[in-house]
Amino acid sequence: MRPPAQQIIFLTDEDVPEAVAEFLVVRGHRVHTVKHSTFESEPDDVIAKLAQQISLEAQAPVVLITWNHVHFVNLIARRPPHNNLRFRALGRLSITCRRPAAVKRLTETIADIEHEYAVCQERDDKRLIMTLTEISLNIER
Repeated sequence: MRPPAQQIIFLTDEDVPEAVAEFLVVRGHRVHTVKHSTFESEPDDVIAKLAQQISLEAQAPVVLITWNHVHFVNLIARRPPHNNLRFRALGRLSITCRRPAAVKRLTETIADIEHEYAVCQERDDKRLIMTLTEISLNIER
């Protein structure tokens, strides 16, 4: 497995299988997890604030990985409702495929995710915002 050109900082939401975090660590990325932490079962906006804090401390964007696409799509969006961008350094990777297929889908698409992250770092808005489905990887630009 080729190491990433740039390390990505991820925060995995409580609904993300541990195998996803393990895969990303082996790949060379930095991963924080909500599961088994004091933030487990906290509301989505608290999780987003945690990710924002990690981003500020690291001085780098953080990508939140979640299966909770419905709730996070408005919190972390390229153009949020009413144009109220609360989380300016927080990206999102929403996963909508079945949980057992997650690592397989990440293995198939990780090079594309890493490439898009590198592209984002060259732009004014450095946030990576993507959705990984059973059959596609969608980019919000």
